[in-house]
Amino acid sequence: MRIGSLALSPAIEKGIAYVRTVREKVEPLCLRIWAALNCNLVEGIILPERFLAVCMERGCVSAAAGERFLNRRRLIGSGRYALEGDGFPAPDDLAAAASRAMKELGRRGSKVLLGVPREWVVIRTADMPSTVKENMGPVVTYEIDRLTPLTAADAMYDHVVGAERDERIAITLMAARKERLNPCVAALRKKGLPPVKVSTPSVEMARLCGRLAGSRTFVSLHVDPYGYEGWSVEEDNLAGNFYGSFDSCGDEEDPQRRYEDVRAALAAAGAADGSRPVYLVAENGVGAGDVLPDIAHRQIGDSETMSLFGGSQKNVPLSLAAMLHEALFPGLATFDLARGGAGQKKKGHLVASLVLAALLVMMLIPYVVVPLEIEKRRIAAIEGQIRSLRKDVMEVERLKKEAEALQGELDHMEEFKKKRPMSLNILKGLTLLLPKTVWLTRARVTEETVEIEGYAASATGVLSILEQSDLFRKVEFASPTMKDARLNGERFVLRMELEGFKKEEAKTEGTVKKDEKGK
Repeated sequence: MRIGSLALSPAIEKGIAYVRTVREKVEPLCLRIWAALNCNLVEGIILPERFLAVCMERGCVSAAAGERFLNRRRLIGSGRYALEGDGFPAPDDLAAAASRAMKELGRRGSKVLLGVPREWVVIRTADMPSTVKENMGPVVTYEIDRLTPLTAADAMYDHVVGAERDERIAITLMAARKERLNPCVAALRKKGLPPVKVSTPSVEMARLCGRLAGSRTFVSLHVDPYGYEGWSVEEDNLAGNFYGSFDSCGDEEDPQRRYEDVRAALAAAGAADGSRPVYLVAENGVGAGDVLPDIAHRQIGDSETMSLFGGSQKNVPLSLAAMLHEALFPGLATFDLARGGAGQKKKGHLVASLVLAALLVMMLIPYVVVPLEIEKRRIAAIEGQIRSLRKDVMEVERLKKEAEALQGELDHMEEFKKKRPMSLNILKGLTLLLPKTVWLTRARVTEETVEIEGYAASATGVLSILEQSDLFRKVEFASPTMKDARLNGERFVLRMELEGFKKEEAKTEGTVKKDEKGK
């Protein structure tokens, strides 16, 4: 294995593989522990949490009520409210049906879940660089016009983050037009029933099928007389979606021809050959044998769905049961078009605060009841420690004085070092002063003088340059210059004094003598 140009040894590769294996085994346990520590002990356990799921269908509005109390889920009841025509309900009709359902099924304080038709929603899957994971909301807002025919300004949308592989992260985006959903939400608010969640129940239906079958990788398929929709799920992550209508699927009397598109969609999802389990939900008179006569599948029925809620209700549409399942089993990443693309947000719960408050109260009780006794014992213990540590304190003081003496010696050595010229600095200064045509063959640096030997086109020119420098003074030839015909230059030997060091030394000696006279 190579990372860039660095090759990892087999032992390191084995260690990395072991760490990954341990992480895969420990991570689910850590997530369960974290969920338990952050569970809400009030809603759904101490106090009942109630929901009313309202779903918009062709020619009617269906509703179901459920609650969670003492951590037990129960479906209270369901109903279907017919409307004139076979189209989707108008906002006022929706609000009237929801208000009636609240009176008949729900109870005061029930939270409303609104399920909108699949025909109103656009669902897209895409993958993005994993670097945008922490800033996914703004990125989706910026990319929505590329992924869907809508823009962020005229859409209600949300996203769910999926699996992360090869530094790419998968997302599933759901969007709908504001001008179509806002009137429905406004009508419900006017009736005093503001929805806490707006979504199409297709994703919830897929997850419910997986939970009932106990599978994390599967393909779900929902079929009714108007169309079909399916989801491909991999390790509990949404991987793909397919959807179609039966309006132009041919002769309704020929079931094999009518459901050709359904089987083709399953084949595209990789489920036609039996490599993935297929869970089928057929409703409103659709026969499972007609839809998938030659593809292995498992049909999800009403009895299995109601087993999650105690089994007392019957003939509840899967869409309503799925919406209540998502609400009564919190913790699942789900869509909410009212969030405006912010993604799943973490909710703060009260259990940690309550536990910490109880611990603080228990810690404060001793200080309130016996504060004087605690202080007396503390003072006595401190005095005993002072007596026992007195010798140690004296030893510390001695070591401190020794350290100060050593520090003084170090400072003296550092000052001595600063007063002497650094050979590297002098050579660097010569390099910067002399032109590139000068070639030095020898350089000798002492405390006060510098002597250099080399070749140049003009030795007097080198002398002039060094005399004008702030680094040297008294620059002179140490020996006569000689012409070298082979190198076409003059050989020179120059001697000079370092500027500043001797003066500073003389100044220091003068100050010392002045101090001695003063004494």
